[in-house]
Amino acid sequence: IGMVGLDPQDGITLLPDISSWKTYRDDELGFEVKYPNSWLVDQTDTYVGVSPCTSLQEVQDKYYVCGFLTFAKNVQSGSLESLLQNQYSKPNGFTLIEERNIGGFKLAKLGATGSEAQYYLLNDAKQGKTIQLTNREGLIDQATFNQILATFRFVE
Repeated sequence: IGMVGLDPQDGITLLPDISSWKTYRDDELGFEVKYPNSWLVDQTDTYVGVSPCTSLQEVQDKYYVCGFLTFAKNVQSGSLESLLQNQYSKPNGFTLIEERNIGGFKLAKLGATGSEAQYYLLNDAKQGKTIQLTNREGLIDQATFNQILATFRFVE
């Protein structure tokens, strides 16, 4: 059984049941997120990723084929506004597409010059930290991405 969601543009939609999804929690980075059971987790020195690829080798070699969501391990401090004015600014190749509050934190969606990837900054003003989430090559469908994003939360 799925949940019903309201989409302002499309009306009522049926959302997938996520009660059986796995949870990835990273106490060091201070967040947790749910992802589909069939997906894999991949970790390196620079990111934690989840992917619908069928093997970790496929994740590493071919994420551009099946999609890959990565959470950067370089958690940034400071305000979202400061990051948008400096590191994630137009001179650095980024364009702010959308900014909104979601689930108790701020989200900024960014476009990047010459990239199909979708970049998101997830900011917890209370803890003063920001995590970058990237939908590599934009291959994860928007409905699944939105469900994963809806489960994201900062933890202390």
